[in-house]
Amino acid sequence: MGNNYYDVSDSSASGYKAYTNAAAGLVWSRTSATWEPPDAAKGDIARALLYLTIRYTGDAASEPRLTVADATNLIVAGSTFMGRYSTLLKWHFADPVSAAEQARNDGVYAYQTNRNPFVDNPEWVAVAFIPPLTIALSGTNIALRWTNDYIPTMLAEQSTNLASAWWTVTNQPVVVSDQNVVVQPMSDPHRFYRLSR
Repeated sequence: MGNNYYDVSDSSASGYKAYTNAAAGLVWSRTSATWEPPDAAKGDIARALLYLTIRYTGDAASEPRLTVADATNLIVAGSTFMGRYSTLLKWHFADPVSAAEQARNDGVYAYQTNRNPFVDNPEWVAVAFIPPLTIALSGTNIALRWTNDYIPTMLAEQSTNLASAWWTVTNQPVVVSDQNVVVQPMSDPHRFYRLSR
C-alpha cells in the first residue's frame, strides 16, 4: 500500500477501509497511513521484515540498511525504515510459524539457498530484538539495566501482578557504560519488570 506501514488500522482514522474475502475467511484493512493484513499473515509478514533488517545492514557496497522503527514519521518514500516495530513483534508472538510458512521457507531455500532464521527458530526474535533486562538490588533501591543500542529504544515497564496491567517506569534511564540504567526505590507490593516498546 504505497508508503503505508504495517500496523493495526484504527477504524476511526482517516481513509479507513476494511476488505473481506468471505470464501477465504480473510479480513484486512487500511487507513491513509497503515496497512493491516489478515490475521493469518501477520506473523509471516513480521518475520519477513525482521529478517530483512538483519540481512540488509548496509555493510556491502550499495546495500541499504533496513531498519524497523516505531517512529512512523521516518517511514516515508525513499527511506529505509519499515514498521511498525512494536506491532511486528506482537504479530510475531501472536501468530506462530505455520506449516505453510515453513514450506515457503523450504521452497525459498531450494531456489536460492537462503533461509529466514526466524521461521526456523522463532525464539531467536526475542534474542535479536529484545535486549535482556538485568534487575539488581542496590541498597533500598532496584536497578534495572539493559543495553542502549536498540532502535527504537526500549522502555522499562512494571506490574504488581503478571496478569494485571503494565505501566511504564517513569524514572528516565541514565546511560552508564553503554547501558540504560533506571534506579527506583523498592516498593510494596513487590513489582515485576519487563522491557517493551
